[in-house]
This record gives sequence, structure tokens and C-alpha cells, in this order.
Amino acid sequence: QFLTFMAGFAEPGGDDDRRLHAAYATILDDARHSLRRRGDDRQLDRFADVGDRGKCWFALYFCMFRIDRIKETLEAAFQHILEYDLADRIDPVAGTVHSDGFGSEKRVEVMLAHDRYWLVFWTFNDNSLATPLYIMQTAYITHPLCQKHEMGSHHPESPARLHAVEDMLIASGLLSYLLHRDAPAATREQLSRVHDPRYIDSIESSVPTQGLVYLDADTAMNPFSYQAALRAAGAVVLGVDLVMGNKAENAFCNIRPPGHHAERARAMGFCIFNNVAVGAAHAMAKHGLQRVAIADFDVHHGNGTEEIFHDDPRVMLCSTFQYPFYPYAGANTGNEHIINVPLSAGTGGEEFRAAVTQHWLPALERFKPELLLISAGFDAHRDDDLAMLNLAEPDYAWVTGKLKDIAEKYAHGRIVSALEGGYELHALGRSALAHIKVLSGL
Repeated sequence: QFLTFMAGFAEPGGDDDRRLHAAYATILDDARHSLRRRGDDRQLDRFADVGDRGKCWFALYFCMFRIDRIKETLEAAFQHILEYDLADRIDPVAGTVHSDGFGSEKRVEVMLAHDRYWLVFWTFNDNSLATPLYIMQTAYITHPLCQKHEMGSHHPESPARLHAVEDMLIASGLLSYLLHRDAPAATREQLSRVHDPRYIDSIESSVPTQGLVYLDADTAMNPFSYQAALRAAGAVVLGVDLVMGNKAENAFCNIRPPGHHAERARAMGFCIFNNVAVGAAHAMAKHGLQRVAIADFDVHHGNGTEEIFHDDPRVMLCSTFQYPFYPYAGANTGNEHIINVPLSAGTGGEEFRAAVTQHWLPALERFKPELLLISAGFDAHRDDDLAMLNLAEPDYAWVTGKLKDIAEKYAHGRIVSALEGGYELHALGRSALAHIKVLSGL
């Protein structure tokens, strides 16, 4: 198959038109070099004139053109038009790097500042034009209220965690390529699908006017915590709606409080509402899904997620966690759709990857999920001193890639990832960045 991408520009004969032809020539020259390396430069000539230049369309025979080279080429072509504020129109935001290093045959996108401009893939088979594929971004969902939830100046689950993730995204340049959305507050209906209504009432009535109220020995609320918890759960709901509505390819929710320890009627382990559980239940109730998978690589077992879905075969939970360790659960409670893999203290990346390969992946292949949620905890990192596993950034990138392969195969690529643990701020930022880079394909 031959892949051609097209982007529309306005005002034929105007400044944009002249700059377009310069960009067109630059891109074709770079593509010709790439294709010549593969011995396919004659195929480029076949498609070089595709498009209506009178209407300022340009087309490029893509065929394994590197994602990063598209960004570099477009930026070079438009480097002289910053004064016209046109550079902001060019925003490569998606694409998957294959093991051969050339990039995805499926996804690349140039988003332009004006809504009427978009990038499309046209798929050719000989001379037949197939249905165009519209390519989407990774959504980045958060809310300022999530930073106002505090449990004490020395508590490890602090607002600085969100800053650590976002600062690393900014430093890497990745943040500007994501689709930014503010998290809505989860509704009572959405929460009640996984939490006892009396529990929801008790949380709402426990909000202090000042200071802290403790829900358990580790979990406290300040005056902003309830609203932050509603936004954290609402972020996953929004992520589900975006990917199910084809408005985002996948989503990462940079949220707190975390959620996977929260049971149907119990707050614990820094968690108030079970964010991924709320999202999974929403996917089934609102979008009619029958098979939703949750992958949880936090260092602690997601006991709350298991408790909520233990008897619901529509939801598969795949979990790796240090054991014996808090919450001292999960070692012997699995079933056909609860895939628990306890790991002993000191386990490193090689053993973690083997656990995922031997236990998670075959189960997910059998289950064929229509949507994949991720409880993205990064506290199994070797630098995180709240636990004793020894993972590193490449391990998080690897497992994200494996989960993305499953989602591509069975769920149209639909993934919603939500931040859980991770308390060493530098390791958290680096690990989350590795995770989001694979999600976005950048």
C-alpha cells in the first residue's frame, strides 16, 4: 500500500501558496532521499504530482518516512515565516516508531491552527483510492483543583507530583503536541456505578472547612480534596468519551488523588474514588462495551479495582505488584479475568517483562478488549524508596508499547491512562515521560 498525506492551505496565489511550494519541494526532496535508501525512488515520481496545486494542495508519497524527519522538514521549510505567525500552524502530533526506526505506516499528523485545516491519510492500492483515515492526538487531561488537594507538608502524595510530570513534558517539548483538556467533575451517577451511594455521601459530608480530616491512617482530606477527587474520576470519564468518540487516539490523565486502592465503600492508600473503575463502568454503561481491560503496573496491588470488578467478567484486571507489601492482597485472589502477578522485593526489569509476557499478554489476547485502561503507577522505579522493585524508564516504555499493540489489535488503539503512584519526583517525571512518549508515538 502507498500512503499519501495531504494538507489544505487557503488563498491560492497568495503568500501561503508561495511558501507551500517551498515546503512541498523540501518535503519531496527529503522523502526522495529516504525512498532512495530503500530503492523505491521511482515510486515517488509516480505520486509526486498528486494533488491540485491550483487549490494549494500538496501530496507526498509517504511510505515509511520517518516521523521525526517530517517535523524537522516542516519546521525547516517554514522557518522564515515566524513573523506571519504561521509556524504555530504546524504541529506534528502522532505516529508510532517501529522497530526498524522508519516510523509508522499508519499515523502521522500535521495539525494547523485553523479548524478547517487537517491532515488526512489516503491509502492507495494500485490506483484505487480507499477511505481516508483521520489521525488523532494523545489527550492530556488534568485540572488545577488536583493540585490543591494536600494531605500535609511531608506526605509523599503531594501536588509536586503533578508538577514533576508536567515539567518533564515541558522540558522535552512534548507537552505542546498533546491535546489539552480540563477534567470535568464526575457526576453522582458515574460514581455510583462503582461506589456505594452512602460512601459518596460520607465523603462529601466529611469535607473540612479548614485543616485535615483523615479517612484512614494514610488518606486525608483538606477543603479542596473532594472536588479534586471528583475531577480525578471525571478525567478518566472524559478520556473514555474522547477515545470512544474518535476525538483522541488515547489519553493520559495527570491527576490526583490516585484511585486504585479505593474500594466500593472504603477510602485507603491515598485514594478516595477509584478513577479507573469509574471510567471502566462509564465505558460499559455509556458506550455499550462488553470487554474492558485494566492494566496496573503500580508497585502496590490495585485491591480496590479488584474488589469492584472481581465478579464482573466484562472487566479484566492485569496487575503486577510487590508482594508481600501494602495492601497485602492479591496473591491468591485472582480468577480467569483477574490476572495477578505478585513480584518479590528486588525484582528488576527482566523479571517484570517476563511476567507481563507470560501472564498479561496471553490473557489480553484471549480477552480481546474493546478498550484498555492503565493504572499508571511509577513507584516500582528503582529510585523510589517507598518500595523495593527495580524498574526503570525503558521498562515503562516497553510495557506501554506492548499494551499499545494489544489496543491497536483489538480496541482501535483506544487507551486511557491515569496516574496512580510514583513518589520520587525525578523518577516519576522521567517515567511518565517515557510512558506518554510511547502513547503519543513522538
